[in-house]
Amino acid sequence: MKSGEKTGIINLKNEIVIPIEFDWVGVENDYLKVATPGEDMKFGLYDKEGKVIIPAEYQWITNSDTERSKITILKKEEGSYNFLDQNNQLILPENISEFGYVHDEDLLLNPFSSNGNYLMFVKDKNGKYGLLNEITEKLSVPMVYDQIIQYFTFDESTYYSVKKNGKFGLINEKNEVIIPIQYDDISLDFVYHKNNDNEHEIVVAKGKKYGTVNLKNQIRIPFQYDELQRISYAELYKAKTGGKYRIIGANHQFINKDTFDEVANFEPKYENPYDDQPTFQALTFNNGRMRVIDENGNYHTEAIEMNPHRGFRSFDELKTELIRALDSENDELLKDFAAKIAPSEHLLYYLKENVFDESSLNYYHPQMLSQIKEKYYNTLLKFKHQAWNQESGWGYNRSSLTDVTDYTLYKSGIVTNGRNTDHAFGDTKYLEKILRNAIKINGYWISTYFMMRGFW
Repeated sequence: MKSGEKTGIINLKNEIVIPIEFDWVGVENDYLKVATPGEDMKFGLYDKEGKVIIPAEYQWITNSDTERSKITILKKEEGSYNFLDQNNQLILPENISEFGYVHDEDLLLNPFSSNGNYLMFVKDKNGKYGLLNEITEKLSVPMVYDQIIQYFTFDESTYYSVKKNGKFGLINEKNEVIIPIQYDDISLDFVYHKNNDNEHEIVVAKGKKYGTVNLKNQIRIPFQYDELQRISYAELYKAKTGGKYRIIGANHQFINKDTFDEVANFEPKYENPYDDQPTFQALTFNNGRMRVIDENGNYHTEAIEMNPHRGFRSFDELKTELIRALDSENDELLKDFAAKIAPSEHLLYYLKENVFDESSLNYYHPQMLSQIKEKYYNTLLKFKHQAWNQESGWGYNRSSLTDVTDYTLYKSGIVTNGRNTDHAFGDTKYLEKILRNAIKINGYWISTYFMMRGFW
């Protein structure tokens, strides 16, 4: 019912259920959501009988994006959040400063189930992290960790890499310590899902040396490398000593005698559509030249001039660096950002088709790639100086970038991002084009803006 400019709800008996004093009334998670009038709009919740569940003093109220979750997310003010359970009770005794989802072993971020464990991270006012189960609506892991980094699943358990008191280790969803929190680094990239716990290998560091341990904390690769990184689910690593990389294979031995400046991730290569036993190949780089190598150390091409891509391994990293570049007085940061999200010869080795119309990308040559980088930079530069500053009169709403979650997932055979909200319009809409439909190729995120119709 409306009375003048105010809105409320009455029932069939002409009894007031929601007072006629609000600017707007809607529905959220089976509650009635109200909004106060005026520029400083505040939200609250009523039940269907008109009882106040949450007073109208919150900046926004919304339901969780997680499948099967029934919690309601409450934002009191910037850096102050809580959750409402199905019994209309606040889940946490004190508001938290941040919440979100944890990266998996592919550095993807999404609100979907991790092996039946629907856990999001929560961060208290003291900067400590824990895990909230969105189905049981209780803390599964208390807020005692400095960082919760990545997760992977095996059987019915979910494992999380964590940091506490400056040291790293592994816990499960019950907060049981699986690998002691005693290491100086940890990575769950490409954790191999084997048949039993002893065969999983986790990259960790002791001091400045890296090796691997299994889930019983038994050493599998000795701590002797300056850097060790898993680069395939096929149990392949690049190991650095003396400034150069070598490749370690599944038997924990080097696959050949050569050293490299860089080794890209190994990708599966199928001989035919029915092949269920692919070989794995990677691009190796040395002195500005590239050769393709397989998992057994055999080369499949002659050396050609090519440098490895420099870019972002997670979409969160990409967004963080974009915001930093837009905020900086130094435009060189933006030029570097544009180069990282543009395609390179390295990535076009794998990316053969336009993701929008399946046309060939084989005609792209180095000069065209340079032109893409330049156009990305010039477009972002114009946006930075004309729209990023909201005081310019037609500025971009920064919250569209800083407060919107970009989920990352497999979609139609590629790894891409899905923005759950778009706020840009008119002359700033292209920023959404740069961010939406980004794709991950051989471990790096790039913008697909150059593939869009009308880009050239």
